[in-house]
Amino acid sequence: MKSTSTPLFTNSCGRVFANHIQLSSYRGETTVKVADIAAVSFKRIISRKGILLALLPSVLIVVSFFVSQQNPGEKYTFLIAGIVGMVVLFATAERKQYVHVNFHKKPSKNISVKSHSIKEAKRYVSEASKVINSFNAKNVQRQEHASFIGGTVAEI
Repeated sequence: MKSTSTPLFTNSCGRVFANHIQLSSYRGETTVKVADIAAVSFKRIISRKGILLALLPSVLIVVSFFVSQQNPGEKYTFLIAGIVGMVVLFATAERKQYVHVNFHKKPSKNISVKSHSIKEAKRYVSEASKVINSFNAKNVQRQEHASFIGGTVAEI
């Protein structure tokens, strides 16, 4: 049996123990029991600032509808410039990375991850997921064993 006081895995995102997980952020550390966690995942989203900047070229698309119909070259130039501008800005938009923790009974929690430690965050999520999945598998086996002998999990 593994000791619960020595971490199974540790890096800048936190520590993973056999029965609890420690989440580290710039605000401090939070300790959570594995039994309370439903899932851990790594997510990336485009920031609001990036979305707003990417929507700026849509003005060119709107302008293309107000250009006179007699000169279709100008109309298509504005339209193509607006579409290309939006695609380029969406592709290069600033993204936020975070570790997303879903709890069984509590609201979910997000821990921000710096862009230079994405690999560490993904590895932390994979190690934490292994511990959570193994805990859930053991818990299911205990429940099946209890139902087989006609008792409850608390009696075992």
